[in-house]
Amino acid sequence: MKSLIRNYGIDMIQWRNLNIDPELYWEEINPPAQDGIGIKKMIEYFKKAFPKLRYGYFNPHLVNK
Repeated sequence: MKSLIRNYGIDMIQWRNLNIDPELYWEEINPPAQDGIGIKKMIEYFKKAFPKLRYGYFNPHLVNK
């Protein structure tokens, strides 16, 4: 995900799908056997790694320049 943000100049992440049933999600993606870091820590990590990255659950109004 870090490469995706850097390589494509992503400026906003919409955290829409965080309301999915976690047990169903884990069954569907069949993740490798390791502990996750949790949503809160993941968001904190990305805020620190990409300070200009915006977050939300909306499409921001873009002003024509």
